[in-house]
Amino acid sequence: MSKTIKIEYKYTFEEVVTSGLEVTKAASKLTGILPWVGGAIMLLIVSLSLVFGIAMIEFLDRFLFPMILATTFLAMPLALRVTIKRAAKKRPDLNNIIKWTVDDKKLQNSTSDEGGHFLWSKIIKIHERKTGFLLFKQKKLAFWIPKTGFMNQADIESFKEMALQNEVPYKT
Repeated sequence: MSKTIKIEYKYTFEEVVTSGLEVTKAASKLTGILPWVGGAIMLLIVSLSLVFGIAMIEFLDRFLFPMILATTFLAMPLALRVTIKRAAKKRPDLNNIIKWTVDDKKLQNSTSDEGGHFLWSKIIKIHERKTGFLLFKQKKLAFWIPKTGFMNQADIESFKEMALQNEVPYKT
């Protein structure tokens, strides 16, 4: 007989923000790279100005656009966080209790006003994060299940085993 895992959590503002950030990081490689590119551009510009002793007026004239670009890249993580927080405040499912029932064949989720179920074969990949799991049904769209929703560590391990048994690509 197969094991059934019950998961339950409140979809708080913090959970919405965490899930939004985690999905964005997992779905887009650029999110983590662009700040580094911005920092490299800024470092290059400052280094060139110091090496060649360019006067400030000439420096601004030559490097204003690259500096704006570099600053934009550096600010991306902050802008992303602000955007996600704004959107989180408007979520209709904010503060709902979300329940999952998971067994070796299917996953079911429900709230007070809606629900759904699907087979493991419909999950294209799972990413384990420090605080939860992302279940991708599409390339850039995922369900968030926080680890705090599991009853205990054994259920978390069982969840991982079910994913592996169902041959879902799994990334930690």
